[in-house]
Amino acid sequence: MALSTEVNITVNPPYHLRDGATPSHFTSSNLPWITGTWHTTHSTNPEEQLGKRNARICLSLIRGTNSVSSDSEGSDSDMEPDKDRILAVRSYQNLHSSAIQDVGQTDLFLDELEQGFTQVNGPIMRQRWEIIAWGKEGQLEEWMNDDGSGWIVDNSGEARPDWRNSYVVVYIGNDLGKLKNVGEGTIEIWDRFGPSGPLREETVEKIREALKALGGKDERFAKLAQRLQRMRMDEGRQSEDDARIRAY
Repeated sequence: MALSTEVNITVNPPYHLRDGATPSHFTSSNLPWITGTWHTTHSTNPEEQLGKRNARICLSLIRGTNSVSSDSEGSDSDMEPDKDRILAVRSYQNLHSSAIQDVGQTDLFLDELEQGFTQVNGPIMRQRWEIIAWGKEGQLEEWMNDDGSGWIVDNSGEARPDWRNSYVVVYIGNDLGKLKNVGEGTIEIWDRFGPSGPLREETVEKIREALKALGGKDERFAKLAQRLQRMRMDEGRQSEDDARIRAY
């Protein structure tokens, strides 16, 4: 039986393009699904496309401690240890080496809009990572059940690995006072490859067109969406993908 690769794309406008409505699909209770390793397959940031290949981002959920360390008094740190946070670590290979380069790590807090994360860069300026679209490439039949474990179960209880690619579309923008968008920001597509490999180009084009359609209120955003380009990818980190697929 041929398995579906069709996908319906719904993109929520980022905060600065909305009228205050909060998307219902992303709340704090859904945090765990974002954790793990994702391929950064597309980006509008030209610096991410120069001299790099096989970019990844690994997200880990760090539960809050509900306490503050004794040396925190008087500190200039904006860390809030009582809150759950996401630790984001980026990595890549350069064009001429198989070595894995870690870019560094970023602490992200679930923001009050409940649709993304906030990286605090100071008392006024902060960077908001907004999840504006997410889903899987492929449609399930009526008799298929996705229990969230990476397996698809049918009515008889028989299970098979989920063949669908998971994807996330992220808008990273700088906010001034959490209200005013400063600069044009960056759009990225994160892809958790299924057994069949990365997202199909048809799916990426649907995402690109949906992003461009959001730009009616902001010409900068429409132009930004047009610059969404595929990152360099090859088999340099294939062993990591094979290990993850074997874990199904």
